[in-house]
Amino acid sequence: MSILNIGAFGWPLLPELTDLKPLISYFKESFSNGRAEAARVPTRSMIIKQSPFSAFGAMPAYCPNSNLFITKVATLVVNGEKKGNSVNAIVNVFDGTTGQPLALLDGAQLTNLKCAAVSAMVTDICASDDANKMALIGCGTQAWQQVLAVMAVRPIHQIRLYGRTASNTLVFAKRIEEKFGSNIEVLMPASVTDTVSNADIICTATTSRLPLFSNVKLTDHVHVNCMGAHTCDSREVPNTLLQSAHVIVEDLDTAVAEAGELHRDALTLTKMLTFDRNKLKNTATVFSSVGHGYLDLLVTAYLLQQSQNP
Repeated sequence: MSILNIGAFGWPLLPELTDLKPLISYFKESFSNGRAEAARVPTRSMIIKQSPFSAFGAMPAYCPNSNLFITKVATLVVNGEKKGNSVNAIVNVFDGTTGQPLALLDGAQLTNLKCAAVSAMVTDICASDDANKMALIGCGTQAWQQVLAVMAVRPIHQIRLYGRTASNTLVFAKRIEEKFGSNIEVLMPASVTDTVSNADIICTATTSRLPLFSNVKLTDHVHVNCMGAHTCDSREVPNTLLQSAHVIVEDLDTAVAEAGELHRDALTLTKMLTFDRNKLKNTATVFSSVGHGYLDLLVTAYLLQQSQNP
């Protein structure tokens, strides 16, 4: 029996992808030309365990346009004493015609790339063109994808960080400065309220099952990327914001099933691309992400395409 070494495939790590824009364009094209509707993406199968919280999932997707069938198998284990990544995943890739296996990919890395690209696409459509103040709650792996995403599409001059510990926040701030230089002002406010106040773009990437802020005056045009924990009853943002803002989701059925009825009238990514952009850019918008297998398939197709045409 041969064992495939995930690292042997040599996909570039996300920080080495100096330009997300080709992948963002690939996403926009796919959601604009009907490919998303042609794909078949069943509801993911989940096993949830409590104390400590763990989630084990399988996410299949098939797209005739890409001629690919993939299944991402992922685990999320929240344990403060556990070393290593809290999210681990593998993506199995098969040819849609022959059924032959094509690749075994590092699913965690693919997920990071997916989250950065889709967040960048939504931010580009929804955030005001001159947005330059970003607030970020969370200092983990997904928070870093939000930095890469927003920096790819907006002229950010200031980033306000809030993390669980001062030490983690400081390390994250230094990482931003090393990546983007001293032109970015990085602040570390003492409270979440001070972090999000007057921000043009707010990104949340935490495991919190309760709203991270409430009763805070946000800018009228604020755009929020809500990327962290969610249940049918709660998100990282208050329900009042979900009720008053234009909400964007990857897939409506998945969002309602996993994040609740407040998402029933949300715009899907496909509908967002045809919606009045001036209205989106000048009103509050929330990308309430729960993930979707079609996005994993898009990134897989893009990576395979790049490997064949370097």
